[in-house]
Amino acid sequence: MSAHDPITGEWDAKMEFPDQPQELRMMLMLEGVHVSGRVESKQGMFMFENGEFVRDQLKLFMPSAQGEMELSAHLDGNKLVGEFNVADKAQGAWEAVKV
Repeated sequence: MSAHDPITGEWDAKMEFPDQPQELRMMLMLEGVHVSGRVESKQGMFMFENGEFVRDQLKLFMPSAQGEMELSAHLDGNKLVGEFNVADKAQGAWEAVKV
């Protein structure tokens, strides 16, 4: 992991949805403070929009069938730890480890 770019790369993530946890693979690309990429799960592939990484804080946005999902996290070593919100309908914790 580069100290200048700790975000770019593949991440194994787990989201704690109320009914059941979901595992997914995230591919992220950092350009300046802007973050783009995609997530792949059993539900399909979705693209992130308007993400940013500032002062070890990550914010990602992506469309989903239930509405826009917002993911926020902080970088803790080689791990992202945070929370998600799906259109104010579902919230929970998530974390990801760089592959």
